[in-house]
Amino acid sequence: MTLKLINNLQKLGFTENEAKIYASLVCIKMATAREIYEISRSPDPRCTKF
Repeated sequence: MTLKLINNLQKLGFTENEAKIYASLVCIKMATAREIYEISRSPDPRCTKF
């Protein structure tokens, strides 16, 4: 995950956590909610709401 991608997503209106989760999904293509949570380091383990 790159900081530049996260920053660009935030400029588009994503929150920091949404940007981290989205960037994680773009990088890994497919994952469980738990895997997304672990990769994105999101403080919210309920990644399925995104």
